[in-house]
Amino acid sequence: MSQLDLLIRGANVIDGTASPMRRMNVGVRDGRIVTDVEDDAPTKEILDAEGLMLTPGFVDPIPTTTRSSAGTPRPRPRICTA
Repeated sequence: MSQLDLLIRGANVIDGTASPMRRMNVGVRDGRIVTDVEDDAPTKEILDAEGLMLTPGFVDPIPTTTRSSAGTPRPRPRICTA
């Protein structure tokens, strides 16, 4: 198996399927989410997410705006990430 770009270790994962939250490691390889990876998986970078919630693929439903230089409100994209 090829090396992960990022290993998110020990996150409390909520996946949006109405399943109970569970503690697991999540990886990212070539821009794709890889679930349930081992603690010792080869990786370029490790993020310790112990005690943090991870919601892979969720988009923040709360609309926010910023003001452009002309003062016109414009939506600000927000993606929930670890």
